[in-house]
Amino acid sequence: MRVKKEYYEAYFLVKHVNFYRCLPEKQRRHFLAMEHQRLGKDSKRYLSRVFGCHWLTIKRGLAELSES
Repeated sequence: MRVKKEYYEAYFLVKHVNFYRCLPEKQRRHFLAMEHQRLGKDSKRYLSRVFGCHWLTIKRGLAELSES
C-alpha cells in the first residue's frame, strides 16, 4: 500500500488553498507549476489532490513558465 506524502502543514494548506481559489485560471496554473518545482518531481499527484485540479493543469503551467 502506498502512503500519501503530505508536503504542507494543515494551517499552511488552508492558506494556500484559499489563495489559490482567488486567482484567475492562468495564475492558478503558474502557482501550481511553481509549487511543483519547489516541492519536487513527485508532487503532481499531491498538488492535484489538494487543490482539486487535474495533473495536466500543472503540466500546462510548467510549459507556460518555461516559455517565458
